[in-house]
Amino acid sequence: MISGGKVIVETESFQNDLSQIHSKDDALTALIHLGYLGYDNDRKSAFVPNYEVAKAFQMALKTGEWNEIAKAVSRCDELLIATSQGQMLEIDLQ
Repeated sequence: MISGGKVIVETESFQNDLSQIHSKDDALTALIHLGYLGYDNDRKSAFVPNYEVAKAFQMALKTGEWNEIAKAVSRCDELLIATSQGQMLEIDLQ
């Protein structure tokens, strides 16, 4: 989602109680309610609504124990930008 994708989410079962998060759908729905994620009603999916929120999620990944995931996300963003600009990008897969 950080790189612009959407994730299908079932919002109907959420009980509107932030102390009762029992599933991925509950977590995503809570983030939608809090304004951290947008919701596409036609596609029933969640998405990161803007650049600032994407950066906040990236920072959360970097400061937690998710450093390898954060690096991968960063490399994906670099590859996407380079591809859209018609540039080559060397990737170190190690």
